[in-house]
Amino acid sequence: MEENILKQDILSGYPHRDYYNTAHSIIENIKDVIFLNNENGWINAEGNKVDIGTWNKEARIATLDNKVDHRGKLFLIEVSDVTIDGAGTIIGDNDIAISIIGQHAVNLKNFIIENSKIAIYIEFSQEISIQYMSFKENEESIVSNRSSEIRIKNNEISSSKNSSIGIFILDSGKVIIQNNAISINTPIVFATIKYINDDGDTSLYPI
Repeated sequence: MEENILKQDILSGYPHRDYYNTAHSIIENIKDVIFLNNENGWINAEGNKVDIGTWNKEARIATLDNKVDHRGKLFLIEVSDVTIDGAGTIIGDNDIAISIIGQHAVNLKNFIIENSKIAIYIEFSQEISIQYMSFKENEESIVSNRSSEIRIKNNEISSSKNSSIGIFILDSGKVIIQNNAISINTPIVFATIKYINDDGDTSLYPI
C-alpha cells in the first residue's frame, strides 16, 4: 500500500484546504437549481413548486419523473430522513449534479449521472447512502467532504476521462464501500478511491 500514498501537490484535483471554497463557488454559479424542500417538495430557485416528481412528506420518500429531461440541473437536497428514488432518471451535464450539505439519513438510489465535474457532493452530513446508481464520464463521481457514515454500495462507475476519480473521501469517517464496479481511466493503476487527511497527505487505494 505504501506505493499508493502520495503527497497532494503531485496529484490532480483540488488542494486540500481549498476544496470547500471551490465546491461552493461552483454551486453558487449554477443557474438551473432544483431544491428538495421539506414543506413543498421539489421547488425552483424562486420557491415555486415544479412538476418533476413526487414528495410524500409523511413517508419521507421523493421520486423523480424519468420522462422529464433533468440534464443540466443541480439538485440541492435540503431534507433529512429521506429516500430519493431517481427511477432511472438521467441527470448531469453540469458542474455538480447532486449536492447534500448539512443533512443526515439521506438514501439516494436509481439515478444515472453523466458528464459532470462532480456527480454527487456530500458535505457536513451523516448517514448518507448511495446505492444502485450509474456514474458515467464524470470527473469525480462521489465526493465526501467532512462527513461520516457514508455507504456506497452496488454502483457502477465508469469514465474514459484522464485523471478521473471514482470516489473521493476528504476528512470523512466510517465510510463503507462495497460491491461497486469501477472502471476509471487514471494514470495511477487501480487508484480509484482517493483519501485526504488533515495533514494534506493523500492515500490512493485499489479496490
